[in-house]
Amino acid sequence: MTRTRSIQNGNGIFLPGYDAQLSTSGVSHSISKIEKASTELLRACAAAFLQGHHSDDNDDDHSLLAIEKMPCNGESESRDYRCSCSFQILREDEDDDGSLLLYAMRQNARAEPLNASYFPIALPRIQRAMSQLLHLLNSRHSRVSPDDEKPAFQFPFLRGDVAAASFVCSWDETDCFCTLHYSSDLDVASWRAEAEILWEEMRYESGCSLTSFIGRSKGKKCQVGKDDEDEMTAAPVIRDTVTVVFGSFSTKSVMVSYRKPIDAFQHPNGVVMRKALKWILQCLMQVSKRARDQQAGSGINLLEMYCGCGAHTVAISKASLFHRIVAVENDRRLVDACRVNCDLNRCGSSSSTTPVTVVQDDAANVARRLMRRAGNHNCPRSDNSPREKEEWWNDEYHVLLVDPPRQGLDESVRRLAMLEGRFQFVLYVSCGRDALKRDLDILKDHFVVESCAVLDLFPRTSAVESLVCLQRRED
Repeated sequence: MTRTRSIQNGNGIFLPGYDAQLSTSGVSHSISKIEKASTELLRACAAAFLQGHHSDDNDDDHSLLAIEKMPCNGESESRDYRCSCSFQILREDEDDDGSLLLYAMRQNARAEPLNASYFPIALPRIQRAMSQLLHLLNSRHSRVSPDDEKPAFQFPFLRGDVAAASFVCSWDETDCFCTLHYSSDLDVASWRAEAEILWEEMRYESGCSLTSFIGRSKGKKCQVGKDDEDEMTAAPVIRDTVTVVFGSFSTKSVMVSYRKPIDAFQHPNGVVMRKALKWILQCLMQVSKRARDQQAGSGINLLEMYCGCGAHTVAISKASLFHRIVAVENDRRLVDACRVNCDLNRCGSSSSTTPVTVVQDDAANVARRLMRRAGNHNCPRSDNSPREKEEWWNDEYHVLLVDPPRQGLDESVRRLAMLEGRFQFVLYVSCGRDALKRDLDILKDHFVVESCAVLDLFPRTSAVESLVCLQRRED
């Protein structure tokens, strides 16, 4: 009972690496952070936007560009949100008979203990699983009599040389996986025997069960629990279903089912993911209509770079806004997951969805080849791979969607975007503020900024997610 209350309150817990501790208002911090990030984005967009509009020679006049600000809606959104998190495992000397395991996080190159058995920023199901797991790993066998020596730990092989613990949960908290990472060679048989007992004990603890429990050391892996490996990704998968409502007066909606490998990147904040997806669909609904008008009603195609597991791709396909979508991703695990998600959601198999072609390649490579085919002979010569003989290589693309890593767009992707006669619109999803400023400055001679949004990607930290829609400048 005491442990349940502490998970709800979280008083006295230290959050290493977080700007706003639990003793302060997460909503106030979020509002302040979003205001600051929005001001920075306005300044970055000013050159790209105001060059195309009369501003009475006032460089500080940003009134023509409105940024949609999306801070946390309540204190609960400033905590209980992370669906994936990892912790270092420390040992605290209890006495001569052993040590207690502790969760820790890195701050200033040091491991700082959480001072708790759970992480209040994680989804509640992860918090409960963390607390129960640590309780069991630190538990000992019962004494037969008061005079007996201190009993041994109940799970010595699980404790072993455990160095870290990772937790991944679905946005709706249906699935929860835990992986223990070991610094020495894993004794698979001994680990499995103890892991099965621990997994069963956690099953009967309310709200603490694990979908699967995994042990890893260099070159070795052992898994107990639900053996739910996807037949195409050959890895444990998180299963999620989300519904996004969009359109004028919220008259449209899409329901998307996802399969996401637990060992590959996925959006860590389900609330922000839903908000961003709604904004993206709203924006693309308007963009696709305007692009069709410019093309006299002909089919409009979308090229998506850095598509990941298809988090955006599938929803856009089900919204049926384009004639064709080509999605590019370099990570094989995410490519496989994106293809699985397209099949799962029947993308292109009916008139209500857009066909999706998923391409495994580096975004810069694809950009260089597309520029070469467009007649830009300053790009490296194509290798004439079989992929380039596919139909989609010869299509025209009117809208570019990019969601790059923190370092921003590859140079070749920027050059492709700026290529004359190519994209009328670019939708940029960014988690790297400095890289976004750089890329907007480079794109400003070719595009104007139409609309923006800023979301609180990681509440209680400085991280934000920025969404920017750009339109090609008129000649």
